[in-house]
Amino acid sequence: MPIILVPGTHATEDRFDAFTSDLSTSYHHQATTMKITVMKDLTLDYSGAKLTPDTHRPFIVIALEDLFQRYHFKQFDAVGHSNGGLVLTNFLEYHSSEIKSQLRHLVTVATPYNDTKQTDNGTNSDITKIPTQTHLLTNFIDRNVFIPKSITLLNITGDIKDNHESDGIVPVNSALSGSLIYKDVIQSYREKVVTGKGAGHSDILEDDATKEAIIEFIYR
Repeated sequence: MPIILVPGTHATEDRFDAFTSDLSTSYHHQATTMKITVMKDLTLDYSGAKLTPDTHRPFIVIALEDLFQRYHFKQFDAVGHSNGGLVLTNFLEYHSSEIKSQLRHLVTVATPYNDTKQTDNGTNSDITKIPTQTHLLTNFIDRNVFIPKSITLLNITGDIKDNHESDGIVPVNSALSGSLIYKDVIQSYREKVVTGKGAGHSDILEDDATKEAIIEFIYR
């Protein structure tokens, strides 16, 4: 049962290196990590460790359909940072029925479900009263009937000034708009807002509160 890690826009297959390395030292999870780069011609470039039948709970960075066909695992967990969470949501709504593997736990971190303009998202803590639901969000809401009902989701985002505004890039309400897509559809929806200096968009994966929340959620 692998843990799929999907980085956001402009991030490479190395985006989760610090995260996975820290798990090895701080949480004593000596996980194998395999990396896959999708090339422009859609071929896959594999690097890192190779998976064997004895590999336990490996990390797989960037995974597309060919991965499922090659390794035939029945279940998997996934973590998407920034636009990586949008990639995984798009996958669930458009392509999850095409594979036999079942997503179990999903974590999205600092994901801009309602785009990144602060004016569209505001700072009102009532997510149903955000100023504008963008086309991105409404399209996800319209297709949420295709999301598998059995999954559980942890939605994490950062609030660097503790004012319900943003992590410096993604508005808090944009990330929390994930509740409008998932909350009444899936088995379980949880969310967590991380505050303080470690809550910035690029830093949040290395924040202790974030790592502890992900570990507790995936390994519970």
